[in-house]
Amino acid sequence: MIPEIVLKPEAGFNIGFGHALRLVALCEYLRDNFLCQLQCLPIPQELKQILSQKNVDFKEFPDEERQLDWLRRYPDRILVLDGYNFSPSTVAQYKKFCSSIVKIDDMFELDESYDVVVNHSPGATRDKYPGGNQILALGTDYLMVRKAFLTSDRTRTAAFPPEKIFICFGASDPGDVTRRVVETLGRSSPLKELHVVSAFEKTASPTVTFHHLLNDSEMIRLMSSCDLAICAPSTVSLEVCCIGLPLIVIQTADNQSSICEGLQRKQAAWVVQLNEIEAELLKALDSLQEADMVEILFKQRELVDRKASQRFQALFEQL
Repeated sequence: MIPEIVLKPEAGFNIGFGHALRLVALCEYLRDNFLCQLQCLPIPQELKQILSQKNVDFKEFPDEERQLDWLRRYPDRILVLDGYNFSPSTVAQYKKFCSSIVKIDDMFELDESYDVVVNHSPGATRDKYPGGNQILALGTDYLMVRKAFLTSDRTRTAAFPPEKIFICFGASDPGDVTRRVVETLGRSSPLKELHVVSAFEKTASPTVTFHHLLNDSEMIRLMSSCDLAICAPSTVSLEVCCIGLPLIVIQTADNQSSICEGLQRKQAAWVVQLNEIEAELLKALDSLQEADMVEILFKQRELVDRKASQRFQALFEQL
């Protein structure tokens, strides 16, 4: 009998698609040997399109009680949770009906209800999860990026000076960081060619092109065509590291701090502070040397060994 996995993310324009996309990556890793279904509360049409593109089986529920009732009627599945609003009482209810519960974490929260905790941040280490008997799957050995990024070509060499820049700050971008970065780079001399990935279609300009709902191969092709990436220290920054692209990260939310610190400590990215974009971003670009860009590509290759899929297969076979 094929083991079954239910993957439950929080997702929407208010919190972005990151939780869902991590679970989509997990589906890609596991679905050769497991039956995987993503279950969620109502989600935006844009995310539904992504799930359809990826051939991910998904089911929407109007409320939490309906979803819990489904688990009650179809018990003994592995449940994977990715989000911040799963209360201890709710998880305790899940525990009654599920064979194992896996928590995808980025805030270093440990709860005895979970059988496995996964945190793919390069800053995730065992000392940050004291106590507990859970299985811990930590760091970029357990990277949850779209599978195509684990097999993409990364033989590129650094292009200097960088002329084409990839920009991505996710679906929610509540601080309007994309606009601030684009406007700041618009003061560069000579002007850079900017390629912005956005959840919404926007009007381009002679130096700015917006890209909307790219599939995996289109995203890889776009990243690979650029000389530098500027993005949040979220999963997209780890996908950048997979293909090998000089990277500047700007932290926009508390849950990104571990990836930000980890990338900086591993020397796989440069960091610009959120409150210093207008003052420091152009300075950071102007200070880059070719040797810096070559070194960062080397550090990114050290960070990602591209064997995460095999590790997750082995991990879930234990459950």
